[in-house]
Amino acid sequence: METESTIRLIVQFLEFLGILVVTYGSIKAAVQLAINIFQKTKIVPDLRRTLAFGLEFLMAAEIIRSVIVRTMNELVMLGGIIALRGLLGLIIHWEEKTP
Repeated sequence: METESTIRLIVQFLEFLGILVVTYGSIKAAVQLAINIFQKTKIVPDLRRTLAFGLEFLMAAEIIRSVIVRTMNELVMLGGIIALRGLLGLIIHWEEKTP
């Protein structure tokens, strides 16, 4: 039982880090966009990189969460979440590579 609570704590910490990274990147991109609009500059907001980085933390949390899955329903839902987040990560990386 102690192992399960430790795993849940680790998962919550990784999810928090992922949310923190995505929030920071979103705020930074919004500020850069506002600077572009009001000062007529050409700063390119770099939201893709921080989204991908935050998504990696969230996927790590889901993978670790798979250790404590008890029912087939939870496993199917977890598999779907991992697949969707993986697809989002691939799309973000692919978009980053294209000019």
